[in-house]
Amino acid sequence: PPPPWMPGCAQAASREGAAPLLTSPEPGSRYFTGTAGPNAAAVALEAGAEADVRVLYWYEGSRFIGASPAGSAFPARFPAGRHRVSVVDDAGRSAQTHFEVLKP
Repeated sequence: PPPPWMPGCAQAASREGAAPLLTSPEPGSRYFTGTAGPNAAAVALEAGAEADVRVLYWYEGSRFIGASPAGSAFPARFPAGRHRVSVVDDAGRSAQTHFEVLKP
């Protein structure tokens, strides 16, 4: 998740509306290494967002992995193991999912 709001900023920065809706990967999905090199899987991170959202920010656990324009997939690579991915829109609303990458 992103860092906490600075004192006095949360009210000004947040907007009404729904959190992003993660569409890929689906919770509990399994991917296999080999699609992004021998030890990694290519996973398209995708989320729907409110019409006023311009940017989505992607995290694996607490590590920022990148940003994408709303409505666009974010291509990412993940090694074997269990992963928890979060998406935060430019209004601070968030969603998360989990998936696993396996070695064949």
